[in-house]
Amino acid sequence: MERLSVLYFLFLYGMSVAPVYAQHLRVLSESAVSPPEKGSHDWYDIEADPDNARNLIACGARWEAVDNAYYGFVYASQDGGAKWHTALEDKNSKWVSEESCAFGVHGVAYFIADASNIDSGGVLHHELGTTRIWVSHDSGRSWALGTTAGWTDFSASVVDRNPGPDQNRLYIFFNNLWTYYTSIDDKQALDRIPKWSRDKNGKESVGNSIGLISYKEGDGKVAGPVFDPEMYKLELRGSYPSQNLLLSDGSLLALFWSKKANFDANGRRNGRQFILASQHTDPLRRSVSKPVILYQWPEMTGQPKMKCNSYLTTPAGYDPNTNTVYAIYLDGANDKCTLMLTKSTDDGQTWSSSAWTEEQTSNNEETNLPAHDYSGIALTRSNDGTLALLWRDSDRPDCWLFSISADDGHAYTHPQQISTGSKDSHQHGVDIQSLDLYIAQADEKKPEDDVELRIDNHSGDGRHHTSGIAITPDGIFHPLWVANGGQLYTAAIAVIKTRDRSKPEPPRVDGWQYETNRVKFTYGGSQSYDDHDRVLTESIVIRNSGTGPLKGPIRLEITPESRAGILYPLDVLMEGAGDTVAQYLDVSQYIPGDGLAAGASSFPIPLRFHFEPYSDAKQDGSVANISIRLLTKVAK
Repeated sequence: MERLSVLYFLFLYGMSVAPVYAQHLRVLSESAVSPPEKGSHDWYDIEADPDNARNLIACGARWEAVDNAYYGFVYASQDGGAKWHTALEDKNSKWVSEESCAFGVHGVAYFIADASNIDSGGVLHHELGTTRIWVSHDSGRSWALGTTAGWTDFSASVVDRNPGPDQNRLYIFFNNLWTYYTSIDDKQALDRIPKWSRDKNGKESVGNSIGLISYKEGDGKVAGPVFDPEMYKLELRGSYPSQNLLLSDGSLLALFWSKKANFDANGRRNGRQFILASQHTDPLRRSVSKPVILYQWPEMTGQPKMKCNSYLTTPAGYDPNTNTVYAIYLDGANDKCTLMLTKSTDDGQTWSSSAWTEEQTSNNEETNLPAHDYSGIALTRSNDGTLALLWRDSDRPDCWLFSISADDGHAYTHPQQISTGSKDSHQHGVDIQSLDLYIAQADEKKPEDDVELRIDNHSGDGRHHTSGIAITPDGIFHPLWVANGGQLYTAAIAVIKTRDRSKPEPPRVDGWQYETNRVKFTYGGSQSYDDHDRVLTESIVIRNSGTGPLKGPIRLEITPESRAGILYPLDVLMEGAGDTVAQYLDVSQYIPGDGLAAGASSFPIPLRFHFEPYSDAKQDGSVANISIRLLTKVAK
C-alpha cells in the first residue's frame, strides 16, 4: 500500500484501515437551511416526505429584529437537504408562533401557525388570536391556506398516512381549552368549562387541559376539540404537548409537560412540581384518557434547584411492530445531569425508565468525551431499530453531537461532532440582528408610573419543538440545529455497515465493477485549503499499471474518515440506501477519449472535500484517511 504526503497534515490512502466497529456514522453532506439574513430561529422542526427521500421541510418561528417581530416560516428542499429555499412566511401578525408541521402521503404536507392579536400598546392577546392551517400538495414547494381555527397553544401535529377515509387527516394537540374557545368566541363552550379561581394561599381551583382538533383539506372547518372533561381537576399549570404520535392501532399519544404548585401541611404554597405526562386517545380518536405521569420532581422553597431539566421538550420515537414508544428527558437530581430513556409498550399507560449513557468502547481517554449536559436534545427511531440522538453541551453552544444506539437503547455510541461552531459565531457576544425590545406601558391609573424597556437577545437560543431529526425513506438521518447566531443547519448522516474484508464482496448488479488493482494513484501536482469556504482540494493522477487498456466510463468510490474535523466529499453522486450508501465521483473527463493505455496516466483529478477542523484538533498529524476504489462500466 503506497502512502503519499498530501499537504503537510493529510495522508491519502488507496485503502483505509478497517474501522473498529460493525457500524459507524458517516456525514454525507451539510448545508445551511436558512439564509443568514433571516434572523434568529428560536423554534423549529424538520419533517421528511415518506414517499420521496428528496423532499424535506423545516418549519417554525424566527425572530426578525428590524420588525421587532416573530414570523412563521417553512423552508423546503427537493434534493435531499443539499439546497433549501423559503417556501412560506406567515406574517399575519408581528407575533406568529406555536408552529408545527407534518407530512402526509402523496405530497400532502401541513403547516400550523398561530397569529396573536397585538393591541396598540404592543400587548399580546393570544385569546384573540387565529390559527392558520396551511396546506401543500407538492411536498412543501408551494402552500395555500386550508382553514383557520382557534388559538392552538404549543401545537403538536401528526398526519394519518394509513389508507382509509382519514388518510391525510391532520391531528393537532394543543394547550389550554379556555384560550382556544375564547379566540373563536364560543361562549357556550366556555360556560361548560369550570371557572378558574385562586384562594388566599395561592391554590387554584382548576387546571389546564389538552385539546385535540383535526382537519382534512376539503372540510369546511376543523373538528373538535376532543379532551378529557376531568383533567381540570389535576390543577395543572399548563399542559404543553411536545409530541403527537400515531400508534399502530390508530390511537394518538401525546407527551406533555406541566407544572403544579406544592403546598405544605398547613396549606401554604411551597414551591412547585415539574411534571412529564402522557395522554392517549381511543383508536377512533373520539375520546382522550386521563393523563399518566411519567416523571415529576419538586422544586421546594429554599431547596437546591435541579442541575438540569428538559422542561417543554420530550423527544420521542416509535416502533409500530412492537408498539414501543421511546422518549427521553433529563434528570438533574443529586447535582448530576442524567439522560433518561423511558419506554412504554401499552399506549403510554405504564413506563419504565433507565439512565442512557455512552457505551465504553475504548480505554483510550482521548476517545471518550467528558460528561454531557444534553442541551437541545432530539431523538428519532429508524425502521431498522436504530435510535438517533442529537444534542449540544452548554459550554459549547455551537457544537452539536450525534450518536446512535442499535441495541434498543441500552447505550449509545461515542458521539460524533457534526457542527464545530464558527470563528464568526456570536455565541460570546450580542448579535444586533437578534435584539428584541419589550415595552411595559405605564399604568393608566398612575400618572407617575414609568415605562419599562427591556432588550433581550435571541441569538443562538433556538430549540427543537417536536421533531429535531427527520428520516428519509432511504434511511438517511437529517438532524436540524441552530448555530452562528440563530441560523439553521442540517446534515445527511448515514449509518454505514463496515465491510468485512475477510469475506468476498458480493458482485455488483448495476453494471459497474471494481478494478482498483489495475491502477496506481500518484500526486497530481496541486493541493490547497480554503479556510474561509472550508474546502480542501487535493489533486491525484491515475496511472494504468495493468497490461491492457483501461476504458471509460470511470468513477471513484470515495469514503473519507477524520478524527480532526468534519469531512465529506464535494461534487459526488450518492447511491444506495440505509447502511449501503456510497458516494462516487465521475472522473471520465480526465481520461483520454480512447482510454488509458498500459503505463499511461490521467490528467490531474481534483478531489474536493468540505473540511471543518474541530476546535480542539491538533495542529500536526493526520487529518484524514480517504479510501478510494476505482470502478469501470461493464460493456453490454
